[in-house]
Amino acid sequence: MMDYSSGNKRAWEYNAYEFWLKEEGPPSKKADKIRENPASMLKKYSAYFDTYEGRKIANICGSCGKKAVPLAVLGAEVTVFDILQDNRRSALFP
Repeated sequence: MMDYSSGNKRAWEYNAYEFWLKEEGPPSKKADKIRENPASMLKKYSAYFDTYEGRKIANICGSCGKKAVPLAVLGAEVTVFDILQDNRRSALFP
């Protein structure tokens, strides 16, 4: 039987960090943008939350932290689940 999980992981991992660098720029630059206005990154969720402070959120397929980081900046406790170990480099910026 074929191991599809390993194949999928390899496909998703192929140059993932380089892709996010090209799309979003360096993580430090993205961090500055998020800190400037974290709520702007979460507009489509604002109708569901009166506040993010103290919320416990599981971010499935968390990718490069586009949602997890602004949520955390706004006070949520966020756990990210992602198949790509390399995506941590994008989300763990100063």
